[in-house]
Amino acid sequence: MQLRLRTKLTLVMTSLVLLVAAVLSGVFAAQLLEQLLEATNTRADDLGKQVFVQAKHALLEAGQQGLRPASDAPDEIHDFVRHAFEISDGLRTQLKAAKENPLIYEVSITDLDGMVLASTDENLPGLYLPRRTPLSQLVQRNFLHQLKVLAGPTKVFELDFPFSNANRPFGEVRVVLNVGLLVSEIAPSLLDLRDDRVPCAGGFHDACGHRKQSDPGSLARYLRAAWTASPRDNTTCHLRNGEASEEAAMNWG
Repeated sequence: MQLRLRTKLTLVMTSLVLLVAAVLSGVFAAQLLEQLLEATNTRADDLGKQVFVQAKHALLEAGQQGLRPASDAPDEIHDFVRHAFEISDGLRTQLKAAKENPLIYEVSITDLDGMVLASTDENLPGLYLPRRTPLSQLVQRNFLHQLKVLAGPTKVFELDFPFSNANRPFGEVRVVLNVGLLVSEIAPSLLDLRDDRVPCAGGFHDACGHRKQSDPGSLARYLRAAWTASPRDNTTCHLRNGEASEEAAMNWG
């Protein structure tokens, strides 16, 4: 049975609309994921700074209490730093607050060899911590690669915050994120695109022409609620994409 011209035109127009909708939906999804990852990277950067500042205060407080390394031997310095971290209420409070964040898998302070000096996981101090995949490898890649990685087995990514003492590298703050939670959060927003909606300027319309407003800002609000908001500390340390543009110094006398 031959299709009438009007039927053919209707099928062609419907196909074009669906194609445009699919393309625009992909663009929307890419922007949504980029926004989510950039916000996560920025917040992890802030958290690394906050932990570093509390660790620095812990060493200053230990010095004010008359505590010093027994000698300049690396082992003595290592033991002093670890003890200063253990007795610091400020650092303990900061790590406890980080642990309550659902996006945080773990925050640890390690030496150059990876030995944990302090951590949100009380079982880790004294153990050697393996490195996770850098968060920058996910943030800096394209949308398709990000989807492939997020759909794979790797769900935790790491942002490192190196610091030094006496102009020598000493250790780093490691912020490990459970990016798998981001996938579960972004999924409902992406599934909304399947509800017979056609993207258009200013929002979405269904098949009957009724406007259905999309809210890409909901994920940003989720992040603001998930991360404990606090002002950036005005220190010399500064991270971008997991690398220190200025090396953070941690001194104890």
